[in-house]
Parts: sequence; structure tokens; C-alpha cells
Amino acid sequence: MVTSPLTPDPTEIAWHDWLTETELATPMKHETFAAREAYNRHLAQHPQSQPR
Repeated sequence: MVTSPLTPDPTEIAWHDWLTETELATPMKHETFAAREAYNRHLAQHPQSQPR
């Protein structure tokens, strides 16, 4: 759990922001998204989170 503000290193991260579950579904369809496998496990464990 993150308990302090996020401070991304601009030399490592080009963009950051919080996304809704619906907004997150779109980039997860692209193979280049690094966390796609974790996202798919989350959806399998929490079917109510399936994007509409």
C-alpha cells in the first residue's frame, strides 16, 4: 500500500495518472502494456470489475 504521494522519476516514466477501471481496460488490450498479466489475474479474481 502506498501511504505517501507518488513521485515518478521523469527519466523512467513518460506519463502517470490514476485511471478508472473502464479507462484501464483499453490500454490492457495492447501487448506492450507491462502489467497486462496482473490485470488479467485481477479480473479473474474479481469478476465484478469486468469493464462494461
